[in-house]
Formats: sequence, C-alpha cells, structure tokens
Amino acid sequence: MNQFDQIIDRRQTHSVKWDTLEATYHSKGLLPMWVADMDFQAPEAVQTAFQNFLNQGVFGYTITPDSLYDAIISWQKQRHHFDVKKEDILLNSGVVPSIALSVQAYTNPGDAVLIHDPVYPPFAQVVKENHRKVVRSQLYTDDKFVMNFAEMERLIQEENVKLFILCNPHNPGGRVWSKEELQHIGNLCKKYHVTIVSDEIHQDIVYQPETFTTFQNADPSFKDFSIVLTAATKTFNLAGIKNSMVLLKILS
Repeated sequence: MNQFDQIIDRRQTHSVKWDTLEATYHSKGLLPMWVADMDFQAPEAVQTAFQNFLNQGVFGYTITPDSLYDAIISWQKQRHHFDVKKEDILLNSGVVPSIALSVQAYTNPGDAVLIHDPVYPPFAQVVKENHRKVVRSQLYTDDKFVMNFAEMERLIQEENVKLFILCNPHNPGGRVWSKEELQHIGNLCKKYHVTIVSDEIHQDIVYQPETFTTFQNADPSFKDFSIVLTAATKTFNLAGIKNSMVLLKILS
C-alpha cells in the first residue's frame, strides 16, 4: 500500500460516504468516518480486470466461471485455513441481503433473533423488517469488548431464540473473537438448537498478533448449524460492486 499521500476527491461521484454526509448530519466541514469504504484505489489487478471487461463494450448476461469458485476456495484455504467446496458456495449481491435471506429461511415471523449490542446496525434493521423479534445481549468492556455468555444463555432460553447473528470480527468494536470464544458460542447454540449466521466480511483486515478464525473452523460440527457470509468488498475496497459469498453446508 503506497497511497497514503495520494488524495482522491470522491465528491460529486454519487459517493454515499461523501455526497450524503452533510444532508445526513446537518453540518458542514465534517470528515466522513461513518461508512466502511476506503479512499484508496482498488488494486491494479482489479482495475485491469474491470477495464478489460469494459473495453469489449457489451454488457449482456454472463455465466459464473469456475475460476471464481477456484479463487474463493484458494483464498479461504491459503489465508484462513478454511476448506470450502464448490458446492458449499452460494453467491449473492451482498452480506446484508444474505442475512435477510437467512432470517427468512431459518425463522418464522415472530421468532426471536439474538444479536450483540453494540453491533452493525443493519443486523437489527433486517430482523425488524422481516417481522422477527430483536433480542440483544450486551457486550461489556474490560479493556476490550467481551461476550456475556451467561446472559446469552439466559436470553436464548427465555426468548426461545431461533437464530443468532454473529459479527466476526466484530463491527464496530474491532474484536477478533478467539477460537475459544467461538467454541463457547457454538456449543451454546448447539445445545439450544440455534442456527448461527456469521458475518465475516472483515476477515482479512486483522492486525498482528491477532489471528482470525472463521466460525466453522472453531469446531467441525459447527458446519451443521451455521452459515458464513463474506465478500471481497472490504478487503479490496469494492463496496459499490454488489457481490458476496455464502459459505454453508446445506442445512435441512
């Protein structure tokens, strides 16, 4: 990365981050630190691939090439030691739409869905828009955000929770959940037959000495009741390109 001294003016480019800032917060002179995209250009290889596609000038229907699946499988294996098969991969327009589909698929209207608080705001929004009940477990702080497993278990029992939406790594707290923490979550949800949706879109943005563990790697049995959601959009600053991956063992 050598773009720290390069200023790219994104104003008047229909940028959510820049062009709706004043209208959203009713103030001028603000810095837009409220939307998770970066003011760095995408990698040269990504730009070249887009440009080659644009140069042919025809934008009809396309197939999904095997090379895309191969790239996903290779990336997860090399970067995260996560073994994914082609048949485990579904493609969708974004992580939030995939959360919505998961809520619709694995719960019924009126069912309780557990989330942490604080957490990425669209989690609660998606649950409410699909007429499910939002149940919040408060993250408490020592020198970092920590899960309250006792409270989570109590809420799962009292509210008859059907689905838990996990943010791994956590947004906005920045926590990279440890393997042990993920195992605790998984065993708790397995005990009460709760399906887990793990939003792992920030999996590649982790600082040493921390190491990222995908939820399904915390225990082999967790694949039986969980769905992993991720995308290239945060890693390569492609948030405006609507694409994401759903990684799952097909659940009955």
